[in-house]
Amino acid sequence: MPDSVSAVICNYNCAQFISASIESVLTQEIRPIEILVVDDGSTDGSRAEAEHYLGKIEWIPMPHGGQAAALNAALARCRGQWIAFLESDDLWLPEKLKVILDCAREDPGLAAIQHSMNQVDIGLEPLPTQLGTDSRQTLDDFLKGRAWLTGMSALTARREMLEDLLPLPADLITCVDEYLQPRLLLRGPTQHLARPLGLRRVHGRNFYAGAREDPKRLESYISLRSVLNAHLEAFLKEHGLALEPGNARKRQAQGLELELLWHRSQGSWRQALGDWREILGLYGLRPYTFFKAFTLALALASPPFYLWLSRAYENQAWLPSLRAALFPD
Repeated sequence: MPDSVSAVICNYNCAQFISASIESVLTQEIRPIEILVVDDGSTDGSRAEAEHYLGKIEWIPMPHGGQAAALNAALARCRGQWIAFLESDDLWLPEKLKVILDCAREDPGLAAIQHSMNQVDIGLEPLPTQLGTDSRQTLDDFLKGRAWLTGMSALTARREMLEDLLPLPADLITCVDEYLQPRLLLRGPTQHLARPLGLRRVHGRNFYAGAREDPKRLESYISLRSVLNAHLEAFLKEHGLALEPGNARKRQAQGLELELLWHRSQGSWRQALGDWREILGLYGLRPYTFFKAFTLALALASPPFYLWLSRAYENQAWLPSLRAALFPD
């Protein structure tokens, strides 16, 4: 079906949010041809909350197996030319699908389209948000570290290209967008729209939000990152590709930083100090190394203070720009 969209809502124990999520799809200026809600074995009464939407949505119950397994079930049923994803604790703004389809008509070669999201708290009050700029991203941009993601709730992809990638690996319990990104870029460019077309709700139970503060969640996050890295390495090897050295170094350093925080939370000072030294060794003698040495020394001394400082840094766009000018990496 040309110019048609299937909406796929992925839900796991988000009973308090799922009605608002479904409503945000039903009130689109251009309605999708179908709304599939795939439930990943929820135990919190999500089905009861969605009950009165049956007839307007297709409810797909699944045993709990993670995001990839749930999406495999939904994607096999989709009929639209495009598939737009939504996490059940997030919302779309009413114009989202219209803007996406307008973009698709203007650039028929796109494999996927994504957009910025405004962050909100559990009551939809605004939180600090950084918005990108309009950009057409390619596989070369990804290899050089110049392509970014804005989350599953901001991703729309061509069905035929997604079908080529099925089944999605069952070991991806979440962050499927990271797995999809390079594989979609191999098939065509992705258009990023700076315009916010959705709301990302940060409520404390998000997998990514607060993972670094909670040792148990941090351990799970490190494990997931290991899985994602293995899939990326397999993709690069299969297609004879390689990350640009600076991008590879940055990714490795980010993983070591997580390990540093984990070891510090366990009181493993020697291992944490080893992570600190390894990160500095990756960067060698350059201005950025001095910046990183100081900030990660704060992580060694006081992880809570370091994480507070990191959030403040990330929420002020001018600070990373100032850092890049003073301490280029």
